Amino acid sequence: MFKEKLNSKIHPIIERYKNQLGVNPNQIKVMELQNRWASCTPSGNVNFHWKCAMEPIDVLHYMVVHELAHLIHNNHTQAFWNEVDKILPNYNEQVNWLKINGSGMDL
Repeated sequence: MFKEKLNSKIHPIIERYKNQLGVNPNQIKVMELQNRWASCTPSGNVNFHWKCAMEPIDVLHYMVVHELAHLIHNNHTQAFWNEVDKILPNYNEQVNWLKINGSGMDL
């Protein structure tokens, strides 16, 4: 149920931001990722934990931008965070939300 819900929510968000960032992910998957919210593989696949469906929409936007920015910089250097900041200048609010609320997101 949550996988389908996230798939329907996430694809329009990805379409919006991939053009702004100038990237094109290879595959987009919703899956069980254990202790990670999302991941980006070296081959350009972007994976999202099914629990992302429960996040507020602005946090989900951040999650998408974060992973798509990894298609440009596969690290967390200042250049990576600059890419995120260009698209979402208030991304720190979403990072803080995840720090405070993320561990409590469960069924």
